[in-house]
Amino acid sequence: MSNPPLRRDRTTADLSPPDAAHPLPNPGRRAVLTAGLLAGASLTLAGIPGLRSAAASTQNPAGGAPDPGAGRPSPFLLAEPDSCTAPGPTDPAPRPLRILFMGGTIFLGPPAVEYALARGHHVTLFNRGRSNPHWFNDVPADRLRKLRGDRKTGDLESLRAIASEKPFDAIIDTSAYFTPDVAQLVEALGAENIARYVMVSTINVYAGNNTIDADENDALVAPSADDFRSDDLEHYGPGKCACEKTALRLLGDRCALVRPALIGGPRDASDRLTYWPWRISQGGPTLLPEGRGAPIQTIDNRDLGRFLVTLAESKHSGAFNAVGSITQPWHATMGELVAASLAGAAAAGITVKDFEPIWADADFLAEQNVGPWMNMPAWVPHSAPGMAGFARRSGARAARAGLTRRPLEETCRDLLKWLPGSFDRREKHIERLKREAAERGEPAPKLPDPRRLRAGLTREREAEVLAAWAKATGGKR
Repeated sequence: MSNPPLRRDRTTADLSPPDAAHPLPNPGRRAVLTAGLLAGASLTLAGIPGLRSAAASTQNPAGGAPDPGAGRPSPFLLAEPDSCTAPGPTDPAPRPLRILFMGGTIFLGPPAVEYALARGHHVTLFNRGRSNPHWFNDVPADRLRKLRGDRKTGDLESLRAIASEKPFDAIIDTSAYFTPDVAQLVEALGAENIARYVMVSTINVYAGNNTIDADENDALVAPSADDFRSDDLEHYGPGKCACEKTALRLLGDRCALVRPALIGGPRDASDRLTYWPWRISQGGPTLLPEGRGAPIQTIDNRDLGRFLVTLAESKHSGAFNAVGSITQPWHATMGELVAASLAGAAAAGITVKDFEPIWADADFLAEQNVGPWMNMPAWVPHSAPGMAGFARRSGARAARAGLTRRPLEETCRDLLKWLPGSFDRREKHIERLKREAAERGEPAPKLPDPRRLRAGLTREREAEVLAAWAKATGGKR
């Protein structure tokens, strides 16, 4: 599943990772399993009994596609100055395009922007200038320019000011969440000035998850009302569906709608995919969910970024599931993720000591209040009602349109190389926030441990669950 935005009303003090301090209620085994789905992500709610009520008491915000909004930025949203795309030559595009990026400086945006520049395109960035404003400052002005504004407040004046220029060949929109985001953009520029529109949507637009190998023709959720906005995560899928509907209405077959699964890779603020190579690299008995064959679907942010530019250069239109592995079937498995994490650790120069996988069944995890998706990242039990097809969607159409995927091992390796520096930057940022508070004569803010991931179990909580498993199974491994 794609990564919903951080709630804009949250500050750093709110961003504590899921652990035993925020247990889920226990209305029953299956209800706990499904309740955990919403603890850190906005999943399709249809056909999942007890999800709304059980999830209502969870305190874990969603991660991914971060947007710090007002207030002090989260220490988990810091970017680093190094390049975020894989090294190596890139062939120039047949002709340079004028591409407008809505966003462009957080997680998914930078690899797409870098690839566009490498292809020889001329790039315009539109954003608030709050997140990583230093990015791309070294790019010549005739290749990249920055416009400031805020689509959330309707501040699109900088776009209106350039509407009379040569039309954009393509818009790549990574930050549309509700109808006004798309409608106001088209109004500001004029539909006639938009030759291609590539929007990042989500697989959360689908109404259900019960069909294995479902394609882009699967039924969708009801879209949000045209004038609706909300930071409530349960509206993530309906909001994206409304964006899709609006784009198709205003721009027709000029639209390419990209529906990613869980997005992983360096700079992921959610830590959902990151948790597994990080935890496995630490070795020792390691709690794992369900079994080696449990399917997962994820896509590297750099592969997704390249695909967005590929679509901008093409004439492909309609919806595309950006999911899966390198080859069919379009998913990996938990066993493959473990193997990729071990191989990635070795490639990163990390010696993994005494790794021992402990595969606990779904019912046991539910009894221990270990929820899927955030406590056990990337995983959802397929025995849960209506979830047989989760992480098993077809990615065939996207593959035909040019989506390529790097090996999962490479993503795990790069996550392990990136994470230590990320911890250091988080720690420095928190120290700066504390220092600034002291200078203002304010008490030190309550801030999360900068070296603690926002997804997965803490080592302490994992040890408790492993002890319970050993007791329940008589030491079975």
